[in-house]
Amino acid sequence: MSEEEKTMIVDQLKPGAEFEAGELPAEFLKKTHVISLLADLAKQEGTEYVFGITAGAEFPMEGLFMKAGIKRVHVRHEQTATFAADAMARMTRRTAPCIIGPSTGITNCTSGLAQAMASQSPVLVIAGEHPAWTDNVYFAQGLVQAEKVFTGITKKTTRVTSPKSILSEFKRMYRLAMTPPMGPTAISIPWDTSYELSRIPLVEAYFLYGPGNFLRTERKMTHEDPALVEEAVKWLLSGEKPGIIAGESVWYAGGIEGTHGTYRHSMSQPKECQRGY
Repeated sequence: MSEEEKTMIVDQLKPGAEFEAGELPAEFLKKTHVISLLADLAKQEGTEYVFGITAGAEFPMEGLFMKAGIKRVHVRHEQTATFAADAMARMTRRTAPCIIGPSTGITNCTSGLAQAMASQSPVLVIAGEHPAWTDNVYFAQGLVQAEKVFTGITKKTTRVTSPKSILSEFKRMYRLAMTPPMGPTAISIPWDTSYELSRIPLVEAYFLYGPGNFLRTERKMTHEDPALVEEAVKWLLSGEKPGIIAGESVWYAGGIEGTHGTYRHSMSQPKECQRGY
């Protein structure tokens, strides 16, 4: 079966599509580890590294990410993982994931997330949590849930308690981190969902997933093309009344003639500086 035929079949497995499971190819009825599919999706999106520290509720994911060809960077503290992912996201301008363990692992990583939120950095936390059925008995410090802890320091955090929705939610959080205004997102997966219940038929794993068109997978430029910069400078020099529309950071930093590197209220600026303020 060609990849195009597979895509067409998967595309039909959306809610509302009419199909008979018995008529599907055997490969779509075979049980598959959904976290393995998640790791493959991350690889397709261009992920090269994942940061984290081994912990009880997330260790099943680590090996599958490495098996998918993603290099794992082991750190000594969870906040290092989110800071490292923040740095990677800024340098590459693409979603940088990290895998964080349960309970205090989730609370430990919040410093890096807060920094990423403040700098609009597309970090993605994949949080392994205690089993969902132990929410109220504090197994593995089950009082800690990423969906509650990350409120205010992520654009969105979603908790997935069924393996059937892991792929669709992961793809949504991965892309949301890169959607302007960019910022960190998180998907939390309880231990029973990622480990005990993770093997399901392929048809169920893809039921809510919409295939097609991932983010750009080519490597982003880390600097501007010198030829384009030279061309832009020529345009400015040849213009009769050239102007630059700059962001607010230029204004706050006093990067305007006459401000002498200090902030001044717009009413004290020349009229040409007040225009459009």
